[in-house]
Amino acid sequence: MKLNRFLIIFICFISILFMSVGYSSFAEDLLIGGNAEIVGKWNIKITSVEVTYASAGLNVDTPTFTDTTFDFSLKLNKPGDKVIYTITIQNAGTIDAILQSLVFNEEIGGSEAISYTVSKTPTDLNAGDTTTLELTITYNESTEELPKVLTKSLTGTITYAQK
Repeated sequence: MKLNRFLIIFICFISILFMSVGYSSFAEDLLIGGNAEIVGKWNIKITSVEVTYASAGLNVDTPTFTDTTFDFSLKLNKPGDKVIYTITIQNAGTIDAILQSLVFNEEIGGSEAISYTVSKTPTDLNAGDTTTLELTITYNESTEELPKVLTKSLTGTITYAQK
């Protein structure tokens, strides 16, 4: 009886040993390899700036701009004078964008007779699309006498984020 039990255990052990050796001889390693590359491109830029309106008698210099900046210098003659710049912004990249912030700060202590307004604020800017915004500079009509301060500067930042 003890011999039968020992024989059965020995046969099971030998069987498991042969199955392990057989399995490992037919087993094969699988190797997984590859490459990941980011091909998205972020490229939002100013592509043109045009004077779309100028009051009669104003001599408006051509504004200068780069991909990310726009500069102008303007001389207004009398109350009611106004100039409108149309700024074209293009998403030349491959990643859709959404307007995160649009901040324009007028110089503190600058002439109260000069005002800046921004209209046609762009929001979504999908890859390949263009949008425009209008910047209006006005010599306030209600000004009755020459102000003591004759200039006012403007600084603006338009920030887009990934959509």
